[in-house]
Amino acid sequence: FKKIICALKQAIVLLVRYVDDTFSLIKGRKVKEVLNQIKFFHPKIKFTVEIEKDGSLTFLDVDTKRNDDNTLGHSVHRKATTTNRYLNYLSYHHMSHKVSVVDALTYRALKICDAETVNPDLNFITNILKTNGYPSSLIERRISTMKQQLFPNAIQIKKQDQKQRVILHYLGQINSR
Repeated sequence: FKKIICALKQAIVLLVRYVDDTFSLIKGRKVKEVLNQIKFFHPKIKFTVEIEKDGSLTFLDVDTKRNDDNTLGHSVHRKATTTNRYLNYLSYHHMSHKVSVVDALTYRALKICDAETVNPDLNFITNILKTNGYPSSLIERRISTMKQQLFPNAIQIKKQDQKQRVILHYLGQINSR
């Protein structure tokens, strides 16, 4: 048993577990060897394997891809059967429910996506919400609010077309001059 554990430690580079799902990075071509070793831990536990295809693998609604520099990129996974239908903005529901749709989709994108995929995903969310009747102003405001809540210390880049302004303290008649 100790030999098996020792061999597994040498073969497995990364092991992440969520309930009954496990994400592993295994060195070289040792996937079948590792699977054969772990299937003997308990007779009632069955292991299955999904191997990356084209440098990509989906795990818990996250698309994980191998970058050219051997780092891992990640983005939100949407199944081919996803309808992209959400609570319609014109439906008779409380406004807080409609706002929570925008917030939930935005939160998911901001927490899952890496720097390369977050903006395309937010654009996708914006387009999908517009097709569900949501006004652009609400979508943009909620995305901005979620960014500020999740990343309060991040430097917010101003839009290039936004005019610069100076704010002066009120000093009575001096300001009016």
